[in-house]
Amino acid sequence: MQTVLFSVSLSPPAHESVRVEVFEKAINDIEERLGLKGQPRIIVFHEKEGRRHAHAVWSRIDADTMTAKHLPFFKNKLNELAKQLYLDNGWAIPKGFENPRHSDPTNFTLKEWQQAKRVGLDPREPKSAVQDCWKRSDGATETGPFGVSSISYF
Repeated sequence: MQTVLFSVSLSPPAHESVRVEVFEKAINDIEERLGLKGQPRIIVFHEKEGRRHAHAVWSRIDADTMTAKHLPFFKNKLNELAKQLYLDNGWAIPKGFENPRHSDPTNFTLKEWQQAKRVGLDPREPKSAVQDCWKRSDGATETGPFGVSSISYF
């Protein structure tokens, strides 16, 4: 089942105070790049811990055909736009953007953060625990009973 809405959350670097116009330009660029121009949308700005954030939600339903607009490779396109946003604003580019192998392995998705919060964990703890297990093991070659890798994901 396809979703009828497409949403993005824009959270600038922690040390940056970003003007509304910068968010609006980024949202317009996203809309153009993903083929959502002219689609109904809503934008919400809010401050969290002293930092301005923005969220945008578009309807994917094409009113003429009553079908959901296809969004091929949207993650790649959003990544490219994010890199450009860093460059345009003179923000230090995260190492993971420069080379994916340098990404912080303890980063987590919004879904992972929400899940950890529901069970009362710091969202970095599960990933840190897995990383620690991996460091202590002999890697992918170490197996436990039944030939299963000794690292368990939870």
